[in-house]
Amino acid sequence: MDKSTKELSIPIEALLKKGAHVVLAKRRVFADAKSRVPAGSISQGEIEVQPRVGGPLFFKEGGNTSNLSGMVVQESTGRIFVDTATSRYELLDKTFTGLNIETSLGSVHYPLDAQPAKLDNEIVDFSFKTPQGDRRIYINKPALRSVLLESNGAQIFSGADGRFMILARVGNIHLPFYMSLHGTSGKTRGEWYPFFGYNGEWIIKGNQIDANGKMTYHLQITEIQEKLNSNLRLPQDYLNRETGKITYYPDKPNAPGNDIFDLNNHLSYKSRSKKTDENENEEDARFVAEITGYNPKNVKHNSHTALPWINSIVTKMA
Repeated sequence: MDKSTKELSIPIEALLKKGAHVVLAKRRVFADAKSRVPAGSISQGEIEVQPRVGGPLFFKEGGNTSNLSGMVVQESTGRIFVDTATSRYELLDKTFTGLNIETSLGSVHYPLDAQPAKLDNEIVDFSFKTPQGDRRIYINKPALRSVLLESNGAQIFSGADGRFMILARVGNIHLPFYMSLHGTSGKTRGEWYPFFGYNGEWIIKGNQIDANGKMTYHLQITEIQEKLNSNLRLPQDYLNRETGKITYYPDKPNAPGNDIFDLNNHLSYKSRSKKTDENENEEDARFVAEITGYNPKNVKHNSHTALPWINSIVTKMA
């Protein structure tokens, strides 16, 4: 067994509630039972689980009911899987279903593979010197555990015109946040702000910012913004968007490849793979929509459509 996993001694049924869900994470290669193809290469969508206490575990897939039995393993990250003879299924927490709406301006759905971020108890507090002054990285995972969501296999992304972004739980909805790149329109550079989708032209955020740079959409949004700004601080000027690494070395500024920090060692990081044969903005918009589930297809820049779209989302909060 992989060193990163351990067998659980509790029954499979104890891990699940009726109506819980699992998703095919990896399918084993029959020619070599020990090897598996990469996660996501074979997708069978969502599987509704109907556990029977004291009996076998059944799941429904495409209307058919089958028996799902096998070894339950848990990674060091906290992710739980069921290994069957042919496949590996990941157990997802679907008690939180996020926001799902459809309007004339666009749609929002909770991404199929989204779930609360599996975070350990690590607190990262790392500082380094630059000619512009000291820079600090601070990642308080225990404080982020109730806020941060995973989507598309990652917890932090580079998207929305190259900005860092995350997906967060805000009350009873899911909402993306981005890190301000330039601090324009009253915002504070390097701080987290909510947004309501990206259409390839602009990050939809409206103009609801007070004199202190606080968002005034909703009290719960402000609370999550403050929690992110207190517990997830990144020096975006020094983090490579493609790799998630800091290669700057103060004493040897011309020395290549001196990695002093790697975000991938602490949070699952994903950046959009660039393609040269497609429109850059459209490709970026598709990436953001896939990660966040927000698709504001009819919200136009410099029009009166942004506020109704934002209100249709904010009013769904508890």
